[in-house]
Amino acid sequence: MFCRNCGHELNDGAYVCTNCGCLANGNEPKVKVSAESANSAESKKELLAKIFMWVAFGLISLSFIFVMLSIADMYIYVSNYYVSMYLGATAIPAFIIAIFALGTGITAFVLGLKSTDKALKMMTTLCFIVSVTMQLLSLLFVIRC
Repeated sequence: MFCRNCGHELNDGAYVCTNCGCLANGNEPKVKVSAESANSAESKKELLAKIFMWVAFGLISLSFIFVMLSIADMYIYVSNYYVSMYLGATAIPAFIIAIFALGTGITAFVLGLKSTDKALKMMTTLCFIVSVTMQLLSLLFVIRC
């Protein structure tokens, strides 16, 4: 057998020409994807979706705490007490944290949609909805200031 590119003599079972690196005539290697490697790739995606989901829930919780502090700050301000913080000092960090929560929520949602696990799909969808809601709520408090 000879190489179709350079004409170099090849062994009968060769896949690649040792002279030029071209694939041999019709002897292309058969690539088999095993079930284990396919499951391994999917489990890695599911693990990544779970990590992003929990990070998003943590950021949502942190943003919610800052929104609640913003409400308390508003209450103190309305009650004519003077505090060292100005009105809305905690609304801006809540908004910034909610931006990161929205980003991780979207990433978890997209990775979760590719999963075959229905519970993971449901949780990542819930994470996305809550992160959008938290972003809108924090934006409302930033605008209020």
